[in-house]
Amino acid sequence: MSKKRSRKYDIRIGERDWVCGSRPDATIAPVSMDEHFGRINPLFDALESECMRECCGLHAFGFWPSRIEQVLLRFDVHEQVDHLRKRIASLEGMDAEVVSSKFLGEISREKKQVVAILRHILSAAEATLPR
Repeated sequence: MSKKRSRKYDIRIGERDWVCGSRPDATIAPVSMDEHFGRINPLFDALESECMRECCGLHAFGFWPSRIEQVLLRFDVHEQVDHLRKRIASLEGMDAEVVSSKFLGEISREKKQVVAILRHILSAAEATLPR
C-alpha cells in the first residue's frame, strides 16, 4: 500500500485540483512580496472566504474557478487581468525562491507556488472575458 501524499503545503484550487507545494527551505530567508500585490489586493480581499488569512494564510482564500468568477463580477475584469499579468511578471522577476507576505498571512511560501496560484486566477479571469 502506497503512502498518501500530505497536502499540508498544497493549496486547493478546485474539487480535485491543487497547486502543489512543499515546505520552504528554512535556510533561505524569505523575501517580502507584499509590494508586488498592489492593485490586486481588493481581489484577494474578496476571495477571502474559507477562513481568515491571519489564521490560515493562503488556505483562507476561495481559489475555485466558480468562486473567482463570482468575485470578478464586482470588478473590471480587463483591469484585473492586466494587474494579474503585471504581478506575475514582477514576482517572476524577483531574485528569490522563498517569499513571505504579511498581507496574505503567509510567513513563507515557495515563490513558484504563489506564481502558480496567480496564473490560475488569471486563467479563470481570462475565461470570463468575451471572445
